Amino acid sequence: MAVYRTIFSPWPTYKAQGKDKPYAIGLMESNQKFSANLQNFYVQISRAVHGMTLVTDDKEKLTQAIHKNTEIKPASLDIVDSKKLKEHELKYQELSHINLEKVISRKLDLEKIQELTHEFKNQKTKQQDFQRGER
Repeated sequence: MAVYRTIFSPWPTYKAQGKDKPYAIGLMESNQKFSANLQNFYVQISRAVHGMTLVTDDKEKLTQAIHKNTEIKPASLDIVDSKKLKEHELKYQELSHINLEKVISRKLDLEKIQELTHEFKNQKTKQQDFQRGER
């Protein structure tokens, strides 16, 4: 029984901090939206000093979930686009005393920044491909 305790860490991921073991077995399910993320993956794999086995239901789905799931929870304004905000403002302008003009302006600014960031990344990738001779 002592060997089992040395090899297997019975703590949930959120309690595994500082619980290093020579060898460990971790479990991550790909369909768990809030636990299949990069932070929990790191905690799982970093508990073992010499060797780690990570058990999952689907390796590809877990990889996709880790890339997709984030600890940062978006607000509704992060999800809705400026077009939808304008539609909402027109539809409810008579019923609401709230002016969405500043919110829409800010959202347009953020969308422009995202667009420019995306264009910059594309240009940088093209430049790197060109430098490597991949035209």
